[in-house]
Amino acid sequence: MVKKSVLEKLSSPELDNYLKEGNRFIPEAVQMAFDILQERGRTFSEQEKAQIQQLIQDKKDQQELKLQEEQEMWKDNVTEDPKAI
Repeated sequence: MVKKSVLEKLSSPELDNYLKEGNRFIPEAVQMAFDILQERGRTFSEQEKAQIQQLIQDKKDQQELKLQEEQEMWKDNVTEDPKAI
């Protein structure tokens, strides 16, 4: 969970790191950083906006894939055998 109040305390250059490709931040944090920068008056070109939205979508897809993999791993460890220990 990301708190907007925490991100608002960061400087604009620090928030720019949230918008870079290959960062380690979750999609919600990237979206909030983008919104905060816009609130501060930063203007983005349409190309930059598209790249940022693509970055956010890619992170959401990665997060969903990881969740599915974890669920499948748990399913693999479940047995229907009532005699199993």
